This record gives sequence, structure tokens and C-alpha cells, in this order.
Amino acid sequence: MLKLLRSNFSRAIKNKTMWISLAVQAIVMIFMIIISVIQRKADPNSSPVASDEFLLVIYSLFGMPLQSILISVFGCQIIGADYANGTIRNKLIMGHSRSSIYISNFVTVAVFAILLNIVGLLTVCAIAMPIFGPFKYSAKLIAWIIIDGTAVMLAYAAIVTIVSMLSKSTTASIVICLLTLIIATFVFLSISFKVNQPDMIAETSFNELGELVEVMVPNPDRPKPQLKAFYQFCLDFFPSGQVLQLSKGEKFHDWQMLLYSLGIVTATTAEGCLVFRRLDLK
Repeated sequence: MLKLLRSNFSRAIKNKTMWISLAVQAIVMIFMIIISVIQRKADPNSSPVASDEFLLVIYSLFGMPLQSILISVFGCQIIGADYANGTIRNKLIMGHSRSSIYISNFVTVAVFAILLNIVGLLTVCAIAMPIFGPFKYSAKLIAWIIIDGTAVMLAYAAIVTIVSMLSKSTTASIVICLLTLIIATFVFLSISFKVNQPDMIAETSFNELGELVEVMVPNPDRPKPQLKAFYQFCLDFFPSGQVLQLSKGEKFHDWQMLLYSLGIVTATTAEGCLVFRRLDLK
């Protein structure tokens, strides 16, 4: 296993995609900070910006999909190269088990995902905090945002790994990962909209005197309690749903989301190993 990891990390260090991706992560964060500085100077009376907002950008509907795309491209490329160059067969000939090959590839993609996370956090701490001041969120909330956000990225890494290991084609793997990401994002945006429907809505009608008045009535679009509970479970369980909650910087089901992400990593990796053992590599 250690030899496989050393080999993978050696290839990753020489991989231009990895360095370009890390640079993109830093540049995007710096760009967001510069835009905020420009807006603040243009309108001094605008609402003050806190460093917390840039922390949320990393795990927001903008930051997470960006990182997911970078993880997909890097993971599919580095794993696809194993198939294209026949490296996987050579690893098997050298006596490495299929499970160790699969797990080492997952660890490689997971480390890259963590590096993206670290680059984003370092950029916020090094540039945003000196300009906009320290975080205003509680230390506990910040810790859970980072922990759950990192766990979501590991879940993405596990999904990218299983797709890349089983499809064999770099192009097909990237397309599958990106399409899954896009579809999941829109699906969970719709679910989040339904969950956040208010219990009561304002409605205008005429009273007995013929006057137009506004009254509060039950919201017909509000999902029933059982359905709402199911929607909330989906938001807590699936990575795209978790991103929607993390991006708000508000109270969320912290430890449940962490367990769900780690469960996805474990289940996906176990299933991937089982299927890869029977995969025809000819």
C-alpha cells in the first residue's frame, strides 16, 4: 500500500492539473476578496463584510461545485492514466491486491481534495482576515463548518474514485461526474426550496365590508410533516444537500451530516473494492 501511495503522490506532484487546480482555488478566493474590497470603497455605507463570508464561499453553492469540478478532473485524469498506460496491470503483476490499488487511488484523490480545502482556508486567513477582521462566528460553528465541509469533499472524492475506477475512460468519467453534480445541485435546490416554505402566507381578499385586506392563510405548498422529514433527511444525507446548508452559515445538523458523509465514503469505497475485484481489465 505504501509503495502504491508513494507512486501515486509522485505522479500527482508532477501532474500539472493538480497545481493548476490549487492555483485556481487560491485565485478565485483572492478574486472574491478583491471584489469585496472594491465594493466597500465604492460604497462606504454598504453593509460591512466579515471574514466569515469568505469562509462560507469555500463551502457555498459556488465554492463547492468549483472544487467538485477540480476534484473530478484531477481524479479522473490520474486514475484514467492508469488504464491508458496499463499501469494497473503492472501493479497487479507486481503482487499488489486490487483492494490496495483501489484504496490507494481513493486516498490520492482524497488528499488532493483536502489540499484544495487547505488552500482555500489559508487564503482566507492570510488575506481576508487582515482586511476584514477576525471571524465573528463562534469557534464551535466555524469548526463544524470546516469539519462537515471537508467530509463533504471526501465524499465527492469517494464518488469520483468509484466512477473513475469502474468506467476506465477518463473522458467518460469526467462527463459522468459533472453531469451528476449538475443534476444533484438542481434537485437539491428544489428540495431546499420546498423544505423552507413558510407555514403561513399572506393572501389578499375582500372582507364583509368590501374592503381589500391581507390575511394569513396556510401555505398550500408547504409539504406535509412526513414528506418534509424525508426532504430534510435527503438534505442532511447527500453531499449537495449538505452544501446548501453549510453555505448559509446557520444552524445545521452537524454531527449527523458528518456521519452521513463518512458513511458515503465507507459504503462507496467498500462497494468499489468489491466491484473492482471482479472487473475485467483486459
